[in-house]
Amino acid sequence: TAEIETANKNLTTKTQRLALTTKIISLINSNHSMRDILVGVVEYLRKLVSFDYATVALLQEGIKDAVTLLELYPLPLHSLSEGIQLSLDEPVINYVVYYKRALFHNRSRWYRCFLEEGRFLEKRLGTMFCTPILTADTVWGTLNLGGVETHRYPQEVVDIVTFVATQIGVAFERDKLRKTLEEMNQALNEKTFELRKSIIKMGDANLRLFDMQQQLREQDKKMKSLLQEVQ
Repeated sequence: TAEIETANKNLTTKTQRLALTTKIISLINSNHSMRDILVGVVEYLRKLVSFDYATVALLQEGIKDAVTLLELYPLPLHSLSEGIQLSLDEPVINYVVYYKRALFHNRSRWYRCFLEEGRFLEKRLGTMFCTPILTADTVWGTLNLGGVETHRYPQEVVDIVTFVATQIGVAFERDKLRKTLEEMNQALNEKTFELRKSIIKMGDANLRLFDMQQQLREQDKKMKSLLQEVQ
């Protein structure tokens, strides 16, 4: 009976984790903004794993060896433009970005990859889990979870969080593609507008040319008439 109860408990836990993972993936694949996706993912992860702080460190496009550190929990961010500029020489983030693998610590120490009310966290954390946000070709940054108390995350939970981070990378890639398409559409609309203006100008020029030709024909008729009179 004890073995059956244990098996049922494990099955229930796995079912709950699967349900949460499904909700997270559904949110990531939605049309919500990246800000809403990140905040929502962290809210779901809090039901899956214990942590007191959550941030994302995003690599800056065109800026080498720099990341923007954004607070997700306990204070959700308002936009992806806010945050603290951080050098990539921060050991934890640098390791995860460079080697593209997750890093887990459960010993008390300070970390410069967590924020509290927009400032660097000034307390020791007993647990730190940092995993890369990446796609096949691009590292977008890291997802960072920290706890005041010392925790041991089950391997299944670690795998889920790591998988979620890769899906966030897919969302960033999709968002970049969407912005690129919007910029291309905007440029195309501007060129189309300029082309229409050019066509209108050409039409006006053709009308003026037609009027000038008509005037020349009338003047030619008058000249011929006068010539006949002179003859």
